[in-house]
Amino acid sequence: MDESTERSRMQSVLVVEDVANELSVLCDLLSDEGFRVIGCRSATEALQHVRDESFGVAVVDLSLPDLNGTQLLEEIKRLGKRVRVVIYTGDVSFDSAKAAINLGAFAYVEKLSDPSELLRHVHRACREHFDQYAQDLEQAIAERERAEAALRREQQLLKHLLEV
Repeated sequence: MDESTERSRMQSVLVVEDVANELSVLCDLLSDEGFRVIGCRSATEALQHVRDESFGVAVVDLSLPDLNGTQLLEEIKRLGKRVRVVIYTGDVSFDSAKAAINLGAFAYVEKLSDPSELLRHVHRACREHFDQYAQDLEQAIAERERAEAALRREQQLLKHLLEV
């Protein structure tokens, strides 16, 4: 995958909110921040998008018609996707926050908070995604350099053996 494709993936945000006007507001808010946004109103629809496309971040409501947000989080993680999931809910409780974080949620944000808090977490999730991508690239380059060095040593050994 080339860098521009990876950058596009990391700047893609999936928004899962069953209330139409809230979904529209969230999508507009994130689009205004420069993100490519896909909105959906159910976990089933969201999972189809996750299977078909790549996202850097998902903003997920806890109360969905088919699965709750933590179940959706589990499914996204089960699919092996590297999506950072931000739980965005009006049903705030210590137990739901604890469950979400224990299941791997990137952040847990109350809907009634200042929208800039959500934006801050989405931007932070994207930065972390970029950092992880850079780290993965550095590791891949280092592994390739080690493999090339080993191949050169084997070629030298073979050349030496053929000369004897």
